[in-house]
Amino acid sequence: MVVPTVKETGFDWFKIEEYDGLDESVELLKNEIKAHGPFDGILGFSQGGVVASLLAAVTESGEFPSIKFAIFMASFPASATIWKAKYPENGCSVPSLHFWGTKDNLVSNDLSEELSKLFISPEVHVHDSSHVVPNKGVDKVALRKFLEAHK
Repeated sequence: MVVPTVKETGFDWFKIEEYDGLDESVELLKNEIKAHGPFDGILGFSQGGVVASLLAAVTESGEFPSIKFAIFMASFPASATIWKAKYPENGCSVPSLHFWGTKDNLVSNDLSEELSKLFISPEVHVHDSSHVVPNKGVDKVALRKFLEAHK
């Protein structure tokens, strides 16, 4: 079973340079969701957003149970060719909300925006913090509004 582990570099779902372990992580989550679902949506933070975006993408092909929404925080798309091919050519139709911080020094705003553009009708909320789960009142309002719209 592949799960985030503490290593010299911190927590990770896969080795970002090689995407080593990503296929196992995606399969693990697909199996867990099939076994314990259904779930309304998925949320991915940072590297977990790559995994969440791929799960949303394979929803389109029927490889994964349908979800009502996807939420991304400080996230970015897969860049390895084998994984980029999973994203639907005409965009992913799963409703999505994308948060990113103007002061994020780990994931560039350009990469977070690139991920949002892989979705047909993304909602975007930019906050003035760094590489964090946004927690100010205005951020919570954006999240609540999105969740209420996709019950």
